[in-house]
Amino acid sequence: MCRPDLVAISAGTPNQAPQSPNTPGGGPVLTQSPSSQALQSPPDSDPSYKPQPSKSPEKQAVSWVEIETVVEYFSNGTTQLEGNKQAVAYTSYLLQQRPDRVAVCGLYISRHHFSLILLDAANVYYTTLRWKDDLAIKLLFRVLHYINDPPVSMVDPTITRNKDRTFTIKIEDKNYEGYTLTSCGRPIGRRTVVFRCEGADFPVIKEQYVRCSDDEILEKTILNHVHEHKEMPGVVRVFWCGWVRRADDGPSIECGMGHRKRRKVRFVLKDEGILFMEIPTPYEVLMTAWDALEGKRCYLICKWPLTCQN
Repeated sequence: MCRPDLVAISAGTPNQAPQSPNTPGGGPVLTQSPSSQALQSPPDSDPSYKPQPSKSPEKQAVSWVEIETVVEYFSNGTTQLEGNKQAVAYTSYLLQQRPDRVAVCGLYISRHHFSLILLDAANVYYTTLRWKDDLAIKLLFRVLHYINDPPVSMVDPTITRNKDRTFTIKIEDKNYEGYTLTSCGRPIGRRTVVFRCEGADFPVIKEQYVRCSDDEILEKTILNHVHEHKEMPGVVRVFWCGWVRRADDGPSIECGMGHRKRRKVRFVLKDEGILFMEIPTPYEVLMTAWDALEGKRCYLICKWPLTCQN
């Protein structure tokens, strides 16, 4: 990525930057909302202050996981709507790389207007305001404040981002340390996140934001049924599963409202696998395919209907 009109605001500058996990190919659909929620202006009153030309995130050796927000600037040849869409796309990339955040903020800056963006697994919201509006400027400073000090509703307190770009995940008073983000799904929807830790007793932790009408976790029900009588090869085993809560017996982590409301669920898995194309021999390919077919057969005889929680 090389975008001189994109500014990434990060908490610091590390020594090296690894490649980011998968990012989406396009931006989500915009939904305008009057609700908006963003630091202090540069010290232009100081005569000794000289603004430095900003470098791209790559030149600063900053990875997406260390970025707090993104700001898309107006570019010649693009409309305001196109600029807003580009800003939302970058904000969605950021949300994918920040599993410790329930929602993130983004900005789009043009000559006469600016847009405030809020994005979570349920939806994306934005509002466009004029620079001449005093109330709009006050709102902008509030949003900028949320970048470094986000409200409780925008943060998952069970995940801690470490300086070495790993994560510590707290589950039932136990800390699972050294997990790296290896996969992140589409930012709006289930927003599936996969952590891995090589050599750990439980090598994979998976999270999702799912719609649900009650407290049943459908995936857990299916996996328990598959392994009910005998462990089924090719199907992962679950050590722990449950709704992610802000504190013991506290409220669960949620986002969105009404029919778009989503709830965060977490799985601690006993097993991990490799990519199908990385299987070394044809014999092992056949064994893997057979195990997958056996797993599918168990799914089909499951007594609960397999409805998709989008």
